[in-house]
Amino acid sequence: MIRRTLLAQWGVIRIAGPDARTFLQGQLTADLRLVSASRGTLAAWCNPQGRALFLGYIALHGEDFVWVIPASEIERCAKRLRMYVLRSKVTVEDLRETWQVAGALSNNGANALSCATSPGLTQLTLPAGNLTLAFGPAADVTAWLAGAGSAQATEDDWNLAALKAALPRVDGPTAERFIPQQLDRKSTRL
Repeated sequence: MIRRTLLAQWGVIRIAGPDARTFLQGQLTADLRLVSASRGTLAAWCNPQGRALFLGYIALHGEDFVWVIPASEIERCAKRLRMYVLRSKVTVEDLRETWQVAGALSNNGANALSCATSPGLTQLTLPAGNLTLAFGPAADVTAWLAGAGSAQATEDDWNLAALKAALPRVDGPTAERFIPQQLDRKSTRL
């Protein structure tokens, strides 16, 4: 059985433009060459001392990169990313006003980060805990939440499953406290 819930604690930043992949490759800890329509990744953005400022899941949505991070960090992260754009042909956009993030808990296990994109929705299946993130325009997420064969979950159900699966999270009080290796990123096959 699949249980789905809206995840108001998560938000999305879109990084678009012809230089987006190169720009992000120079900023984030993940190998963005491996991100495709069928594969996303966990990525951290670190300070000069190597400590994670932001951590989230990055995927392609059409031609654009989308980075799902805690909603409380979106404004600060987008502002900092824009500071480094310089001459790159890149735009950084906070999508909290028009996009939503939802999650699904299922009994099916995944063993690698995989990604599926439909016209309006991107689904990122996380390898630990049988969890899927779904994100896109609010109307598409709402339709996905009401999908056939699914039951309702709560955000607390999602948080508990993420905690049991030891999925790392960096926000507010934990920013700049860990280097990526301390966040056990190997368990998410990065």
